[in-house]
Parts: sequence; C-alpha cells; structure tokens
Amino acid sequence: METWEALAKALADQVRAEIAAAGMSGRALSQGIGIANPTLSRYLNGSRDMPVSVLVRIGQYVGVPPAVIFERAYERATRS
Repeated sequence: METWEALAKALADQVRAEIAAAGMSGRALSQGIGIANPTLSRYLNGSRDMPVSVLVRIGQYVGVPPAVIFERAYERATRS
C-alpha cells in the first residue's frame, strides 16, 4: 500500500474515532457541518479523498483541532 493510501485510510479511521468519542452519529455530524450523509460516508469509507476544508469543519464540530486529528491519523498510519 502506498504511503498516501495508508494515511488516507488512517485519517478516515481517526475521524470515525473522533465522531464516536464525541458521542455522535455520522448523520448528526454530516448535518452539523452541512454536507450530505452519503458524501461523508464516501470520505469515511475511503472511496473519496477528504478535503482539508471538510477536516477543518469536522474538527470544529467535534471539538478537536484538525491538526490534532491529522497528527493522530499520521501516528496510526506509521505504526508498525
């Protein structure tokens, strides 16, 4: 697997973890940040790359800075 693919998967995994930690559903998050639920699902299942603007909105909504989400995702991707 390419490094960017591993990072994209780790980012999706980390966003799902942050949603769960915030005690919300994907549907609630998609409504809260103003994107369609199917679009959020595509970001989270890896069929579509997540734009930085969406990561920023997710971070703001769940109360975790997007840089922290990305750092945690990077750590997930580089664990061996």
